[in-house]
Order: sequence, then C-alpha cells, then structure tokens
Amino acid sequence: MENNNPTFSLVIIGFNTEQCLKKLLVSIEKIKYPVESMEVIYIDDGSRDNSFSLFESFELNCSTKSFAFKQNRGRVYASDKGIKLATGEWILTLQSNVVVDE
Repeated sequence: MENNNPTFSLVIIGFNTEQCLKKLLVSIEKIKYPVESMEVIYIDDGSRDNSFSLFESFELNCSTKSFAFKQNRGRVYASDKGIKLATGEWILTLQSNVVVDE
C-alpha cells in the first residue's frame, strides 16, 4: 500500500500578523523541496485582522490545512493544534512573522 502522507509538515502559528504572514507565504513558495512531499498548516490564534483569510486565499503549490481559534489561546494551544493536524514524518513549527530561506 502506498503512503500518500507528506514527508514534511510546516506548521505556522499566527496572531494578527497579516503583513508578515504574506511575506512568509511568499518565501515558502520559493523553498526548494518537492511540493508533493510537503504540507503547510496555518493555525490562527484568534486574530482580529485578515490573517486567516489571507492564508485561505493564498495559493501555495503544496497541500494546505488551516484552523482558526475564535479567541486567542496562546502559542502552546496553537502549536498543539497544528501538530495534531500534521501528517508529515517531520514537523517544523514557525511563528508567522518569520521568513524562510529557500
């Protein structure tokens, strides 16, 4: 039986970081990694800006998942939720105000 799970799950935790999130997503697009082996998961920790909508409408070349808390719960809850949604063998958690190198 073939395993269709990605090798790598990138879990992004965000709270009111719409402008930074866009920069991060653009940088993810430039990663030199097979897109079929990667998934990007965005956990919105109760943002009041358009962070969640931005992620939902951004067209990444890989598999995506997202979840939004109705109110801010903190990094621990957000990270835990992202890890539970991840299906990759490897998981990297990031704050949404960083940029990744290709």
